[in-house]
Amino acid sequence: MTMLDQQLLEILACASCKGPLEVMVTDPERNDGKLLCRRCNLAYIVTNGLPNMLPEQAEKIETPEDQHMG
Repeated sequence: MTMLDQQLLEILACASCKGPLEVMVTDPERNDGKLLCRRCNLAYIVTNGLPNMLPEQAEKIETPEDQHMG
């Protein structure tokens, strides 16, 4: 079972920068996961197959550059 319908994935884009999204499934049985935007480093949460596309509720993705800073 896929987390999201393939047709929906084809039209979804990052709500912040309109960039492409990558799928990361975290729990295939519950249809949970994340939609990752590498352009602006946000991860949108998907619960029960429903994506939350609000940028203010997205998780910030840590990049290798973030690890070297601080």
